[in-house]
Amino acid sequence: MTRLRSRLARPALLAVLALALASAAVSTVADAEATANGVEARKPARFTAKLPAPTGPYAVGTVAWSLDGAGRPDPWQAGSDRDLAVQLWYPAEAAGRPAPWAHQNVARHAAQRYGFAPESLTRVRAHATEAAPVRAGAGRLPVLVFSPGDGGNRTDSTALTEDLASHGYLVVAVDHLGDAIEGSLPDGELVARTKPELPDDIEPEDLTGPAVVEQVAVRVGDVRAVVAALGRVDGLDQSADAGATAQRIGVAGNVPDGLPGRIDLDRLGILGHSLGGATAAGAMDADDRFRAGVNLDGLVAGPVAGKGLDRPFLVVRQPQHTTEIDPSWRTFLPALRGWHRLVTVAGAGHYSFADLGLWARPAGVDRRTSEKTFRFNFGAGDNVRATELTRSLLVAFFDAHLLGHPVPPLLDGPTPQNPELTFD
Repeated sequence: MTRLRSRLARPALLAVLALALASAAVSTVADAEATANGVEARKPARFTAKLPAPTGPYAVGTVAWSLDGAGRPDPWQAGSDRDLAVQLWYPAEAAGRPAPWAHQNVARHAAQRYGFAPESLTRVRAHATEAAPVRAGAGRLPVLVFSPGDGGNRTDSTALTEDLASHGYLVVAVDHLGDAIEGSLPDGELVARTKPELPDDIEPEDLTGPAVVEQVAVRVGDVRAVVAALGRVDGLDQSADAGATAQRIGVAGNVPDGLPGRIDLDRLGILGHSLGGATAAGAMDADDRFRAGVNLDGLVAGPVAGKGLDRPFLVVRQPQHTTEIDPSWRTFLPALRGWHRLVTVAGAGHYSFADLGLWARPAGVDRRTSEKTFRFNFGAGDNVRATELTRSLLVAFFDAHLLGHPVPPLLDGPTPQNPELTFD
């Protein structure tokens, strides 16, 4: 329990370090606190996990692919190529039976780690339809790449990714295999975490040090490999069996009808939560094909932390994520030269930007942790409102900076309809 207590003793680092409760089980953290207070640890929480319905006008489809590393070495597994897995969400022709939130193996493993009863997550249905045909007549689809937090997997923020797809985007979430705790191949085979762990006693200034910079650089390489794979899929012959020919270009998985020829990499954006937010900033710095990016409550690491960006970039945070606890923001935020905003969501916590935030209070995590720990990680509310606001911010931002829509009042300052948002 020593490692977990050390993390709990340093809550100011949790948001920027990106490990927090995602890489240490909610149940184990809670039980560590309970033991310290002389309270008997609770049994696994039984509750009904739900995801809010997408708000856009289109039905949503989804598929998962594995991507062959094609000779790109894996820095965390000597002698192996750096294979990846991705989940796609996209506007679909029609809705069908909703797909699960995640493969049963992934959901069961995550539930155990969080201290939830297995059925609390294995029974969760999302809103997308597996392998539905891509919506016809909508032209080429703008692309958004999503990178989850450290230890996170491709379905961690399904409430956000499904919603963006319902507004017409092709959203591709990355399993950074070897980094993700529940990383998996499309068939549900779990892939072990092999990335070296950061020290328990890491100091704020070390969050921009070589270890974190290297981790972000690996993720940036992952993201660029995903974009390359999307380009190859876009060029597949639509008259042939795209799924059968995809393996020849390093893609294993179902290619939905109507996807080849529809992937618009000229309208390419990126977003990420926590360490994924650092990935978003790093990818924009490394590859100018990314026209706009979003950091959801994450640090920034590498050269971009000092030189900033000249393209649109949105930073969304919880109130306790400040420059006092995150040294990277002290240099990065003043160096942003393109359109940018720093938006604070009142009442939010670090995991208000992931599905776990929607489930923490129904699962009773607030009764198993201290108020300070819970507020920092999950905020003051049930996160339904925080999810609504984040969805609205994301759609408005990418519509403005990828589709050329006017910047709406939502992105220019507080409004009577959104008093929870403040702008710096």
